[in-house]
Amino acid sequence: MNKGYTYIDGKVIISDENGNHTHTEYYDNLDKVLVQENVIEEMEDGIKQLTEALKEYPESKKRYIPTFLYSALAAMLIAPPVLSWMLSGNPYLGNIDTIFGSIKYFALITGIYAVPVGTILTLADYSKHRARARKGKGISSELEFLKSQIEKEKEILASLQEEKTRNNENTEFRSTKVDDKQQLEALWDDLKLYYDLGANGEKYYRYYQQGKLDKKLQKYYSETGVELAKEYLEKKGPVLVRKRDNK
Repeated sequence: MNKGYTYIDGKVIISDENGNHTHTEYYDNLDKVLVQENVIEEMEDGIKQLTEALKEYPESKKRYIPTFLYSALAAMLIAPPVLSWMLSGNPYLGNIDTIFGSIKYFALITGIYAVPVGTILTLADYSKHRARARKGKGISSELEFLKSQIEKEKEILASLQEEKTRNNENTEFRSTKVDDKQQLEALWDDLKLYYDLGANGEKYYRYYQQGKLDKKLQKYYSETGVELAKEYLEKKGPVLVRKRDNK
């Protein structure tokens, strides 16, 4: 990241966060170029980090499978003959008197314990799956935004670099810091918005359809942010509906 530069006799020495220095000629929009380079570098770092982070959330692309419930149902079928075999040596014997009672009750007993436990575990597992899926969708939305936006930012940078005029040159020796705070904060705000839209897209699309979106989002985002959200939902809405219907 560019941290600042020193101007000496029409030359500029640019320093970065690692203490490296680059020499170049002065031009009027140098400050804008350095800020734009920082924005692009921040986006490139974000793309790398989010790409790696997304690998940790495969749930965002997978339908939920109630493994615990299926296991409980399987136990209802398998446990009775297994218990019968353990107690009598005959897995198909239907009625054996033991200290535990008649063997015909094992299926009922298994169902009484297995189904509620399986259901509770399934609900807890589904809640965890849904939370991780939401986070994965949020990260995926951030990543999609960055990959699209970075191309636009590179076009802006190329345009700035072509305008190397020297009409407003201040020939005094000076050191200047790169002031990229506003641009980077705007980028981070956009990422927060797109994460939220990705994680809660179905809910926000319902609000959009009901005409409640502005009221819901105005508490947290600027007018520009609300408009970006509308554009996102207009584009993604049909996909969100299909995903909900296919669950």
